[in-house]
Amino acid sequence: MKIYNLTQHELTEEQKKDGIIELPAARREQVRSLLTFETLPTSAEVAGRAQQLAELAAGEGAEGVMLGGVPFLMAPLQKALQQQSIRTFFAFSRRRCTDVHTADGNVEKRCLFCYEGLVETQP
Repeated sequence: MKIYNLTQHELTEEQKKDGIIELPAARREQVRSLLTFETLPTSAEVAGRAQQLAELAAGEGAEGVMLGGVPFLMAPLQKALQQQSIRTFFAFSRRRCTDVHTADGNVEKRCLFCYEGLVETQP
């Protein structure tokens, strides 16, 4: 199955090994632009962006996509993708956090997000 990355983040080596496909550079910029909101959007703008992202994925021949982005876009995007018969997935990552004591006496929390697989959403 052709599962494309439909997030703002570059794929990790583990995700690439899992068969997730990166979009061509020009398409990645389109995705980033459509996923980024600089001002408070209307519901019509959210729906329009969801539709544009779904059409972009369909145009690439996606059978599935890995999603990620602002929560208010995810449900409309999933619906638009599913109307195109494109399956939707979210990455599952375990967080490994440690406290690091710095030389100045502060404590920094560092978290490593460890990708473990995809979770498919239901229509």
